[in-house]
Amino acid sequence: MKKYVPWLIILLTILSIGSVYAYEPGFNYDNPCSDDGVMRVLYIASVVILIIKIAVPVLLVFTGILDLIKVVTGNPENLNKQLIVFAKRAIAGILVFVTPSLVFAIFHILDDAIKYEDIENKYEACISCLEDNGNCQFEKYGE
Repeated sequence: MKKYVPWLIILLTILSIGSVYAYEPGFNYDNPCSDDGVMRVLYIASVVILIIKIAVPVLLVFTGILDLIKVVTGNPENLNKQLIVFAKRAIAGILVFVTPSLVFAIFHILDDAIKYEDIENKYEACISCLEDNGNCQFEKYGE
């Protein structure tokens, strides 16, 4: 019973957090993508996504190759086990690389559906900023 007490305290703490009504004068709530602060955060998120899309697959393949080199130069009896580990890492790398593209494809499908229904899409600037950080339109500090 004692081992569940910390988890119970954490759960009760999370459940007791109330809602906060935050209103900022001057913020455009009808079109949040026109705000410079929102676009800066999306720019940083876009850069982080790009770094993850490049670094994680390269790192996974590199560590897999190192593991295979260790098996070939050392004990070849573990080769099947290491090949399975390498295959799992390769699949994880492919999933990390493909997942953002799939999410953006879903965004574009939804965007086309919204345009078909003649509804104003307020989030098109946000989506294009997340896809390519060159599309982020915000005023840089000092300009």
